[in-house]
Parts: sequence; structure tokens; C-alpha cells
Amino acid sequence: MPHDRNRHVLALIEQKLSLAPVVAIQGARQTGKSFIGQILLTQKLRAASYISLDEKALRVAAQNSPDDFLLRYPDARPLIIDEVQKAPDLFDALKLNVDRKRVPGKFLILGSTEFSRLSHIRESLTGRMSRTRVFPFNIAESLSLPINTASARHLLNSTPRASREDLHRYLQNGGLPGVFAVRSSLERDQILSDILDLIVFRDARFVKSFDPELGKDILSQIAQLDFPQLSELSAKLKRDSRIIKKHVEVLQELFVLNRVDPHISSTGKSLYYLYDCALAAFLGASHRRVLQTWFLNEQLSQRSSQGQLKWKVLYYSNAKSKMIDFVLQTEGHICAVRILEDAAVRKTDGLLMTHFVEKLGDSLPCSKVILGPYPHSFQENGIEYFPYESVV
Repeated sequence: MPHDRNRHVLALIEQKLSLAPVVAIQGARQTGKSFIGQILLTQKLRAASYISLDEKALRVAAQNSPDDFLLRYPDARPLIIDEVQKAPDLFDALKLNVDRKRVPGKFLILGSTEFSRLSHIRESLTGRMSRTRVFPFNIAESLSLPINTASARHLLNSTPRASREDLHRYLQNGGLPGVFAVRSSLERDQILSDILDLIVFRDARFVKSFDPELGKDILSQIAQLDFPQLSELSAKLKRDSRIIKKHVEVLQELFVLNRVDPHISSTGKSLYYLYDCALAAFLGASHRRVLQTWFLNEQLSQRSSQGQLKWKVLYYSNAKSKMIDFVLQTEGHICAVRILEDAAVRKTDGLLMTHFVEKLGDSLPCSKVILGPYPHSFQENGIEYFPYESVV
């Protein structure tokens, strides 16, 4: 079964359960959260019990009598509650239950929205909950490879663990568990279309002012625009920037969008990327945008699975709109990454990175990395060149 692959984040979830009374797994629709909770974790944790608030009777009981609802499962360790955001009053009940007897691993809650942004939920679980995010399968997970243990600075392997064919197959199919193994392009596109409709017509209903058709238009433009920032979206769609901003915030809360802020020395505003490269391609993204979407999600997935918190992903653009796709900033180090569609070695690419490093001054050491369709990794004029699949 396509879903039935080990997820790298499992070890981190188990570690968090040994430390915190409540652990939250959050992520976008169709990223495999329910499979992790219902199948993978219950296989590992024999005392675990799984329930989903998609079931109406459970949802009503959890909302109407939340304290009593939790007492129904006294022996569950943990009690795994899927779609927990559908019963908001349950969060206060979780707080009270934990405060009565604070032990690690009592509850594991799963959700498809950023429910911790709601003030009453944040206040209820502050200091009691540890969170982690689930992303679509990365390439290593889709190939059943172990977690990437390359240097934490940029997570690039000098000897790739995947083939170029593996990469192109992934760029086409993406990492959504219900999609990536589908061989028919027609069936894949139909599933992606259905997922889009579910996101904008159902999942976004928690905001009454959300316009589903505008939401779909925003997602399409984010896939296609060279600089998908709020002002560009507003201009392209001819809609008020405040309306665009509100819709983008909702899509972020559904984990459908990832925001990349500009480096302090960059021009421009925050850029937005979709949460899956196949979805980006389906919505009309160029090959370069698909590569950018893939690389960003690989970095987010790999670092999240390893529990890395002290890092940032930014971008750099100069006054002429020449772009360093991503600036990976960890403690004590920066890695500037430019993604190319061909294997040419150009002087202009080196100059752009050199100017960026000059702007940094002596603040932090900086690696200069270019990813492209190279047969192997090499160095030239202080720049490290890697084949795409070195990211895996």
C-alpha cells in the first residue's frame, strides 16, 4: 500500500511523547497524519487508542461534554484524537486533565489547521503541548530510504542517494501519500483537483468570509508568478490587498502555503510556495518553480523530522530582481542556494552570490551552493555545485 512507508518524523513524535503530556501533529490535508496516528503509532505504542472527530457521534460528545469524553479512555497511552480542531471546547478539557495528573504522553492530537493560533487554545496548552508538523513524503521516504544524515548546514550529500529518474518521477507525482504512487496522469490530476476543492470549499469554512474561487485563483497565481508576493497577487487578480492577505493567511493556517521571508539585505517582500511540487505543476508552475517548491519542502520536511528549530529559510533578491532562491541560516552559518535549470556554469551566478556574501560582511560564514542537472558534485571559484538529487 503506498501509504505504508516509514515516516522519518515518527522517532521525533515518540521522543516528544516521552517528555510532554500533549503532543500535536499538524499538517495539510493528505499528508498522512491520520495514517501515522491510526496505523503506524498504534503498531508501535500498544497502549494507544485512536479516535477521529470526523465521526459525528464522537464529535458531538467531545464538544458537549469534553471533560467526561476524555475520561472514557482511562487506559489509553496516548489517546490519539484526530481532527481535534472540530471540537474547540476539548482544548480546555485537555488542560484540566493534564493539570490534574501531569504525566508524559497522555494525549496525541492531530489537526489540519494551525489551531494553536487561536488565543484560547494557545493559552490552554502553553507549557503542556509539544508540536511537530507532518509534510508530504520527501523523496527519501517515498523510496523507503533512511533519514538524511548529511551535514546539518545544508543537508546535501556529495554522493546522491537517489537517481535522476527518481527525482523526475517525484517532481511529476509529488509526495502526497494518496497521489505519489498513482501512475495515470489523468487519475493523478483528478485527485489533485479534488484535493484543491476540499481545501477551499470545505477546510477553509472556518472563516466565513473566505471566497473559495478566489482561494483557488490565489493558489494558481502562487504557482505561476515569478515573485508570488501579496502585492503581485493583488495586482494580478485585481482584488484589494487586504482581501488577498486574509485569504493567504487562511491558506497558511491550513498548511497549504509556506512563506519565505526576504533576507535582511534583500529587496522585496515575503514569497509564498505551495506545499507539494505536483500540486504546483498541476496549477501551471514552470519547471523552475516546481524545483523551488520541491527543494523548500525537502528542507522543511527533513529539518522538521530531525527536530531542528534554530534555523531559517529566507531568500535574497537584488535591485535588479536577480534572485538567490534560498538562504538557509543556522546557528553560526549561512548557505546561499541558487537553483538552475541547466548545467551551465555562468560568471553572473557567481557574481550574484559574491555580492550577497559581501553584504553579509564578517557576520557569519557563508557557503555558496548551486544546484543543477550536474552528473556529480564539484567546486569552482569558491562555489559548490551539486546535482539536484544530492538534496535527498
